[in-house]
Amino acid sequence: MPSSAKVKSIEELAAIAASLRAGGRRVVHCHGGFSQLHIGAIRLLEQARPLGIEEGASHGWAAPMVQHPAEELAHSTPSIHIPATLWAFGAALSGFLLATVFYGLRALDAEEARRQFAPIHRFLVRKWWFDELYALLFIRPAHVIAGWVAALDKRGIDGLAHLLARGVSIGSRIDDWIDRTFVDGLVNLTARATHAVALWLRTVQTGNIRQYVMLLTVGTVALFLLESFYWNWSLAGM
Repeated sequence: MPSSAKVKSIEELAAIAASLRAGGRRVVHCHGGFSQLHIGAIRLLEQARPLGIEEGASHGWAAPMVQHPAEELAHSTPSIHIPATLWAFGAALSGFLLATVFYGLRALDAEEARRQFAPIHRFLVRKWWFDELYALLFIRPAHVIAGWVAALDKRGIDGLAHLLARGVSIGSRIDDWIDRTFVDGLVNLTARATHAVALWLRTVQTGNIRQYVMLLTVGTVALFLLESFYWNWSLAGM
């Protein structure tokens, strides 16, 4: 059902409530904002549901098969409480009287009764085999499934994680070798070349002023000759 079809006007709600009351059903008004069905809204609806639950109503895909009893009648109708109380009290009293006959008055032999009713005794001693049935239906299948999941985790997920870890380790070693061999090698080569040039330039710095003046003079004459050559070549090209 689309959400728009669930929104009713005041007139439509009045007609729905009147139809339900005419059919003998109880209508409960529950306050709250239900734009989002959070845990508080669910608890509020659950508290209001016993006051107006529809007796015999069924909903969902199993509607033709399932019939829900009136929940509030199960808590308030004496016709249900009194027989249940009497049956429970009668069972407890019967057990007390039977135990008194066997172990208090010793009118009957408990061992003889056990031999005569061996199947019933075994059934009761084993607690209806409820633990065995529970283990067969739930515990053993849960252990088998847990073993499958554990095997998948250890051999599959952990194996994949270990494989990826080994791949990352190998990749990091290759990257370290490339970094040390090429990147660091290039940097070290550049540093050694720079250091060698610096050492060679230090030989030029003799501290002799005459030598510095001579070098400046030679450099100036060389620049003048180059400039003159370039100037004459430019005029000849014109």
